[in-house]
Amino acid sequence: MRVFIAIDFNNRLKDYLKEKQDELRKYCTKGNFTHKENFHLTIVFIGEVNEGEIIKIKK
Repeated sequence: MRVFIAIDFNNRLKDYLKEKQDELRKYCTKGNFTHKENFHLTIVFIGEVNEGEIIKIKK
């Protein structure tokens, strides 16, 4: 399981970012875009961990 620590955005900010994303999409011929529900700011990417390690990380 990929684990990271992140800050979730409120819906107002997600809506704003989605509008900007849609504007940029018009100019892109390739690429993947994140769904609005998954917008966040990653603080630390921990990487692959097993389920037993998740309990330690939560502490």
